[in-house]
Amino acid sequence: MNGGRWTDRSGLGGRPGTASGLLNLTPAADAVVPFAAADRAAQAELTAAALSRAGVGARDRVVVALNSDGDLTGTRIAEAAGSVAQAACSVGPRGRMRLLAAIEAIRATTLVATPTGASDFLARLHMEFLVDPLDLELRQLVLTGEIADPATYRHLASEFGAATSYLYLDPVFGTGLAAVEATDLQAGLDPVQVGLLAAASLAEDRLLDLGATDGRPDGGQAELVVRPTWHSQFTDTVIRTGEVITLAPEAKGLPEPSHTVGDHILIRGRWVSLPRLRAALSKI
Repeated sequence: MNGGRWTDRSGLGGRPGTASGLLNLTPAADAVVPFAAADRAAQAELTAAALSRAGVGARDRVVVALNSDGDLTGTRIAEAAGSVAQAACSVGPRGRMRLLAAIEAIRATTLVATPTGASDFLARLHMEFLVDPLDLELRQLVLTGEIADPATYRHLASEFGAATSYLYLDPVFGTGLAAVEATDLQAGLDPVQVGLLAAASLAEDRLLDLGATDGRPDGGQAELVVRPTWHSQFTDTVIRTGEVITLAPEAKGLPEPSHTVGDHILIRGRWVSLPRLRAALSKI
């Protein structure tokens, strides 16, 4: 199974200076993905379904503390949350005092953030604001955008007294594709639609059949790939995410990513280009 045209984010094409419509521009402005109206609607529908899988319900009031760049798209996540929750707003990742004020003002029940962002907010609650995190009465944390240690998820869940889930956002389009209870990652990701998220061989352009006992790679290492059949320009494209998963022999689904591979590395919710980093350091 090869799935169609294979590429990574560097081969997506599209010139920022000539692209039109709503654009997903990477933080380094080295790749752009255009969104037609139908693409935006499809993305919102998928992300809303993923948020529902993560535990967001009709009675929830959601605060999204993420940036709005191509790899996290916080504003659009808030828009999708607004379709499944009672209320939703986006306050961005900066300004912990503003985040505290927003949570208290809208009487939030759900916080969407990166694990690093939630941990930093927790530390400031204790050391700067002298606020007990339990007093915020958050019902759940939806954590996304990073590869975190399971102990981090358990610690945040305990400190906030909240159910904690992991929302998988693909790093190319910022679309919610799957979710899993963060304190039980062994259960594997629960995709919103079959076929949009898959495992591929690290060494060749080949999708892996997780149901076949002889289809697993040596050592259990594979790369997550996205198949954006919902997007008008990439219906027959398989895009490597750079995120590596370890497939246990008994696993039936896709586990959470454990590390990265390739020319980009994920640092605190931001994908950094290693070639660009090397070029910048060479001038010092």
